[in-house]
Amino acid sequence: MEDHNFYGELVISALSKASKKGYSILLLSNDNENDLINNLRFGKAPIDGAILLAPNIDDSRLSEIQNNSIECVIIGRPSKNIRYDYIDVDNYNLTREVTELLLNNYDKVYLLNADSKLTIVQDRKDGFFDVCNEKHIDPSDKYITDLEGTIEEGYKLGIEKAEKNVAFITCNSFLAAGLYKAINKKKLKVGEDVGVFALGKSQTDYIFTPKLSYAKQDYKLIGSKAVEMLINQIESKDVMHCVLIKSKLRIHSSIRK
Repeated sequence: MEDHNFYGELVISALSKASKKGYSILLLSNDNENDLINNLRFGKAPIDGAILLAPNIDDSRLSEIQNNSIECVIIGRPSKNIRYDYIDVDNYNLTREVTELLLNNYDKVYLLNADSKLTIVQDRKDGFFDVCNEKHIDPSDKYITDLEGTIEEGYKLGIEKAEKNVAFITCNSFLAAGLYKAINKKKLKVGEDVGVFALGKSQTDYIFTPKLSYAKQDYKLIGSKAVEMLINQIESKDVMHCVLIKSKLRIHSSIRK
């Protein structure tokens, strides 16, 4: 399961922006697909527009929104046949950058990815595979997907695959925490022997020793910008466009510098 602890920060930013402008918006996460469809079908959603979070590759919610002629902005990249404005983290280039960084410092790099039905997961996979192929490395046995993103999964994979001169890119920091435990169990050193980098970091997890390297995203900016794009749609019917937000790499002692 992808780590959605960032939703609180994003939602507060989005609702605050919409409220100041006098608009009522519906924020849709991946957890309420059936409720959304039922509300739309029976006219129970008196809203000016909608913001949809973390779309799937084939997302039935978007078809229902289109059928009801509701203005919508997506946070995350929609599938290519969906024509809605969207704002997203540049996950493709983020994963490319991290993969290149680790391959310059370790012999082998694994990508531990989340649910393959999510477009964010596909973008990360594409970035990882493209760098590996450019370096004439077969990525197929180093790519692990459809993970729930738990500490237990990270620990199990660390016990199986952690060895000297290997690095891991994880979709969240819970997997990273499990890897830390496994690496320590195998008498290896995080950073020096085995690298760990998280593409996202929970704000509520415990302290990593050594300090975890991770990618930081500005979710307040994303939430505010999504509402701005939605209001622009409602008021002026602007043409479709997208915005990609670059992550900031926080490099610490969990990888070789």
